[in-house]
Amino acid sequence: MATKKVSALTALTSPDGAEELLVNDGGTSKKITITNVSKLNLKGGDITSADPLVIDTDGNYFDVTGTTGFSAMTVAADRQFTLQFDGALTMTHHATNLDLPGEANITTVAGDVATFQSTGANTVQCINYTKASGNSPVDSLPLAGGTMTGTVTIDQDTDNNALVIDSESTSNYGILAYAKYGLRVDQDISGGYAGKFYRNIAEAGSNPLVYIHDEHTSNTQPALKIQQDGAGIGLQIDQNGNSNALYIDSESTSNTIVSYGKFGIYSVQDISGGYAGYFYRNIAEAGSNPLITINDDHTSNTQPALKVKQDGTGAAITVEGGNIVIGTAGKGIDFSATTDGTTMSSELLDDYEEGTFTVTASSGTSITSEQGEYIKIGNLVHITLDAYGFTGGTGTSIIGIYGLPFTNNAAAGAGTVMYSNINRGSSYSQITAYIYPSNTLFRLYEQGDNNSWNAMINSQVGSTTNVIISATYIIT
Repeated sequence: MATKKVSALTALTSPDGAEELLVNDGGTSKKITITNVSKLNLKGGDITSADPLVIDTDGNYFDVTGTTGFSAMTVAADRQFTLQFDGALTMTHHATNLDLPGEANITTVAGDVATFQSTGANTVQCINYTKASGNSPVDSLPLAGGTMTGTVTIDQDTDNNALVIDSESTSNYGILAYAKYGLRVDQDISGGYAGKFYRNIAEAGSNPLVYIHDEHTSNTQPALKIQQDGAGIGLQIDQNGNSNALYIDSESTSNTIVSYGKFGIYSVQDISGGYAGYFYRNIAEAGSNPLITINDDHTSNTQPALKVKQDGTGAAITVEGGNIVIGTAGKGIDFSATTDGTTMSSELLDDYEEGTFTVTASSGTSITSEQGEYIKIGNLVHITLDAYGFTGGTGTSIIGIYGLPFTNNAAAGAGTVMYSNINRGSSYSQITAYIYPSNTLFRLYEQGDNNSWNAMINSQVGSTTNVIISATYIIT
């Protein structure tokens, strides 16, 4: 066993490899046995980074130079040593070879200091890590290439914040999480909320307070789902600024809003000068889709598809710049709310039209010129006919005029006649247009007091005869 004597213990006089050290305290020599002088807290030479990192024996405090990362160390058992990193490198966590805080990789920064304990040969645990910034190493744990199997628990028993993150970054997030399920917050104390997002800055940009982006084109699940199992409102928007409370800009070619419920959408106007609903379109729309479609599809429905109730003096419905179109034959305006006659058969106004018609005369008679017009309201038809010049007929043939626009019903009809140059019989005082039942034919009949009707014949009219007929009849 070698014995060396020193009067002072310094880095320059520290004996190398001595197993016994004789110390003179000023008169009495004492022998101290040291297993390894490297256990003394001495600054060793710089270590160049490598994998594995070789820990020298000339001290217990080393500067590590270079940027080569490592996942293991070459070191004897039962050593405690400190490394100061002079640059950026990555220490890769290993449960046995290199056990790091948080069980995750650490990327060093110049000035970071770490203390290690070798629990066995080449088996090292980091027992302390101090960043040059003074922060915990956990806030810089890498997000890629590492594992974190532990659980971080914050048990806050006082009325204060459990976790505060004050980030001055202008391009990165205060919290960034990668996971199958990113964040879950359970409110377990009443009177609060599970999440609150707040902003009170003069923000003139376009960034919303909360942004949800479900980016993959193959996604079919909703980007946001709200499930309310209680009696409260599922989603409430309280808009106090003078702007839209809800704005949806959809590029979808299907529905933008879909509502399923007993009562689909309920809109109440509570500020005067506006409206409860406004539908607007200003595109070159050449298709057949109306701006609004109401489809009450079930054949067993008996309630109205649209009901307008106006309790004020204003109009219930006002139509500007367009028409009301009845799109199904046989449908129209139903007046069933009005008082009915005792033999009422229908209260449906299902048709209206206007047009012209052309007539011909019977028995070879021709009409020089004529103009016929009609108006049809429901099953009521009103016609006017101006006919001039009856020629070519035989003298005894009854005058017949064919070509009414619609066939009369089973009851006869009649109309007034204004005429000129007609050879009326002396015992008759007026002429009437008689519309035959179930036909488009009418004839001219003479009438007089105490006389039967008399059908007029061709000899009573001529080339200068002019008749203007106005008649109303009912069709089936």
